[in-house]
Amino acid sequence: MNRVEVAINEGRCVLVFGNRALADAETLGELRRRGGVPCVVLGGDAPSPTKRVDADALAQGSVDLQRLAR
Repeated sequence: MNRVEVAINEGRCVLVFGNRALADAETLGELRRRGGVPCVVLGGDAPSPTKRVDADALAQGSVDLQRLAR
């Protein structure tokens, strides 16, 4: 887990969430507390601080997750 945390902190990793995970107040609260963690949501609404990414665009390889998550 330490390697994942380091990658997140260095901006080499983007966290991808589904709506169910973001419905958990504790999860969303932690993302907001950490501020700079790049994270996106697949489908549905994207509550702050997440951004929405379309699954079709991912399948086509036309989404740069690092750029999108900033």
